[in-house]
Amino acid sequence: MGLMNYSGPLESPVNLGNPEEMRIVDLAEKIIKETGSKSKINFEPLPQDDPIRRKPDVDLASTILGWFPTA
Repeated sequence: MGLMNYSGPLESPVNLGNPEEMRIVDLAEKIIKETGSKSKINFEPLPQDDPIRRKPDVDLASTILGWFPTA
């Protein structure tokens, strides 16, 4: 249970994600295709504070946990 058992100091959040960017629309399309869903994708205006890019920095997780994304 990696992070639960880590006893060192943490001065920032530990990101567990994938540093490879994927557009949400691409993910939604893949889910629709893989599940055979008839769902439609609706596009709405983004909230004003919504980040344009999402790319987590997983360096801390890699350093303290030896964790790396696999897919």
